[in-house]
Amino acid sequence: SLLDAPEDAKPPDSVLESLAMELGLATGRKPRRPCPVKTREGFTLRIDFGWPEVGLGVELDGYETHCTRDAFANDRRRDRILFELGWTVLRFTWSEIIGERQRVVNGLAAAWDRCAARRKSFHGFAVK
Repeated sequence: SLLDAPEDAKPPDSVLESLAMELGLATGRKPRRPCPVKTREGFTLRIDFGWPEVGLGVELDGYETHCTRDAFANDRRRDRILFELGWTVLRFTWSEIIGERQRVVNGLAAAWDRCAARRKSFHGFAVK
């Protein structure tokens, strides 16, 4: 839980991120937060959290930040860029994080396994 985090851990940017991070840890694999990804153009995209070793990212879509037309369009553009770089991005809302904890954990674990298998078959190495 949040109370068990090491003292030097970077505090989450929001309650949504802290709850989602707990769900990420519940998969048994520690995600990186935030998770920077370099684009081909040299820019860095910041994913809320993710597992770079398998190319799996999680974006948390709070309504206040993602409710405008510009934010909606920007989210889709980012998803396409990340897809082109070989990333799978899962998006979750507040209601999913709060009300569907086990489904989210199971979905993250299954997605990690699929991404790891895809990386292994594509790159020919095992992911831990």
